Amino acid sequence: MDSNIKQYYRKSENFNRYLITDKERTKNMLQIYNSNKKFFGKNILDIARGSGILGFIIEKKEHNYLGVDINLDMISNAKKYAKETKSKNKFLLGNILKSKIPGKFDTITFIGNGLAHFTTHDFLEILDNLEKNAKKDSNFIIDYRDVVNLLFHKQWKDKMIKKNKGKTTISLTTGVNFEKGEIYKEDFEKNGKSGIKFSHSIWSPFIIEPLIKVFGWRLIKRKKILRWQGWLDVYKKN
Repeated sequence: MDSNIKQYYRKSENFNRYLITDKERTKNMLQIYNSNKKFFGKNILDIARGSGILGFIIEKKEHNYLGVDINLDMISNAKKYAKETKSKNKFLLGNILKSKIPGKFDTITFIGNGLAHFTTHDFLEILDNLEKNAKKDSNFIIDYRDVVNLLFHKQWKDKMIKKNKGKTTISLTTGVNFEKGEIYKEDFEKNGKSGIKFSHSIWSPFIIEPLIKVFGWRLIKRKKILRWQGWLDVYKKN
C-alpha cells in the first residue's frame, strides 16, 4: 500500500466516508451482504477493513467478525464504536501483507474497493499470508474497479472536482505506469494547499482471477457493479 494513503484518509472529508454514520457506504455494504448471504460463514475475516462497517452491519446475523486494517485512525474509531454499542466484533491493527492474523475463517472478505491501493505484487503477498487463515471450502469475497475497461473506453476521469462542507477538492491524474500497473493521482484543495500524491493500481477480472487461482481458489460467482464500473467475485477454496 502507498504510504501516503494513510495521510489521505486523515482528511475529514475522506475519512468520514468510511464511518458507520455514512449512509451511502453502509447501504452499499448491506446490499453486498444481502446479495451474497449464502457465502458468509460463521467466522469472518474482513481485511483492509477501515472502520468496520461490514462487521457492525452483519453482527446481528450471528457471525463472528474480525476486521484488520493498517490505519490506526480507522481501527481506533471501530473499537470506539464497538465499545459504545457493546459490540462483540474484534478489530486488529496490522499489515495484511505480513501480519500474523490469528485463527481460521469460513469467509474472508476484501470489499469496499480497497484493492485499488495494492499492486499485483502486494496482492500475491496478501494471498500467501492468508493461506494459514483459510479453512478448506472457505469463501473469499472481493470487489474491485475494472480500471482496464475504463481506460480502454476512455471513461477514466483524469480530473474530478469534489465539493464537501464548503471545500473544493480537485483530484487529478498525473500519469500512468503500465510497467508497474499504476495510475498516479494528486488531490489538492482549490487554493492549492493540502496536496497529496498517491497511486491507484490497475485491476481487471483477467488479472485478478489467475492470481487467486494460483493459491487454490476457484471462481464461483462474478457480478457486475455498475455504480463504479467494477466487479464482485466470490471464490471457493479447493
